[in-house]
Amino acid sequence: MMRLLTEKMTPTAKVKEGKVRTCVFRSHGRWFGIDGNVCTLYEVNQAEAATLSSLDKSTSVWRSPFEPSEIRKPVDPSFVVINITDKCNLDCKYCFAEHGDQSLPDETVSKAIKFASGDKPKVGFFGGEPLLEWQRIKGAVIRYEANNTKPIQWHLTTNATLLTLEIAKQLARLDFSIIVSLDGPKDIHEQSRGNSFDKVMAGLEYLKTANLKRVTVRGTYTPDNLRLVERGKFYTMLLKQGLARSVALEPVSLAKGQTWTGSGLHGELEVFSEYLVAAPKRILLKRLSSPYDAIIKRLREGKPHVYNCGAGNGYISISPDAKIHACHRLDSEIGTFASGFDNNRDGWINRCLPKDCSECWARYVCGGGCHAAHTFEQSMEHCTPMKMIIKECAWLINAMGSTT
Repeated sequence: MMRLLTEKMTPTAKVKEGKVRTCVFRSHGRWFGIDGNVCTLYEVNQAEAATLSSLDKSTSVWRSPFEPSEIRKPVDPSFVVINITDKCNLDCKYCFAEHGDQSLPDETVSKAIKFASGDKPKVGFFGGEPLLEWQRIKGAVIRYEANNTKPIQWHLTTNATLLTLEIAKQLARLDFSIIVSLDGPKDIHEQSRGNSFDKVMAGLEYLKTANLKRVTVRGTYTPDNLRLVERGKFYTMLLKQGLARSVALEPVSLAKGQTWTGSGLHGELEVFSEYLVAAPKRILLKRLSSPYDAIIKRLREGKPHVYNCGAGNGYISISPDAKIHACHRLDSEIGTFASGFDNNRDGWINRCLPKDCSECWARYVCGGGCHAAHTFEQSMEHCTPMKMIIKECAWLINAMGSTT
């Protein structure tokens, strides 16, 4: 019965002989196997699962001893995130940012925009809450477009509570794409993000009225606030009403002392997967982005990933004090705006993974995970939900067949 669910093979250009990385597991009553080195997914029966678990690495069909090998070269950043301010009008329980009263001066913002290079440069505005500085953001964008011919893809991540119809129209005219933080229906959202739900929903209505097309709603769940199906039903409603184009739903970056143990996450993810395939027209499944879309794509295309993202190499962030960081999670300093990159950047371009991560079966499915989480959380707790989600994606691929 052993059936290959990977639709095509996309091996990396360079391979090396290395560790065997496989996982045989049961999900929703079915058995699956993943060869992590080449990102291939199989459905198997119980007898085959037992056999595959016992095979040694010399078996050519299973347990590939070859893994991707890639030493990255430094590349200029094509995506620059400008943390224009560390001020924020909310105080969300799980926020990793340290809020203050500092903002980048206009001259530095304009220079930071020109940091973005390549054929399709992107610039994102982040915070704090960037809409606290909207007039300055708008001015910088207008000045750039008046004096430069190379188009930039503009992005903004916001809590949406400060949106007005006029700002929404301005965002649409400047062709922004928007990420709006919204954790779910009111009682779920406000458990972590205070009394802000009604203002966020009003903001989404303004964006719809302004005909801004690229709106992603991003939700975060925590060990003490899961309720994934309730969130899913709410997001489905937003998609149907045209208030969002896509949805991202991700586990929180754990604070000190938090753990996923005992949270019931495994059961929640299973029920959420069943909702995704059972919901009418599977609208949420089709529009569900991070992290589901990337994992499903990698397993379908047999495309192992050495790195999960381009933090520090192709992607950088500028903090309100004009320092260069590898990602929007600050404390990842790799230089200053005045002097350029320093030697800290090397550790982000070609990073050294923790032992547990480097030997894990999921290493090339998740791309080694979030380097910021490895660096700042100092534990492997953030890997727990990712492994569960990978297994759920395997079941979703099987349940969806060849189409979504």
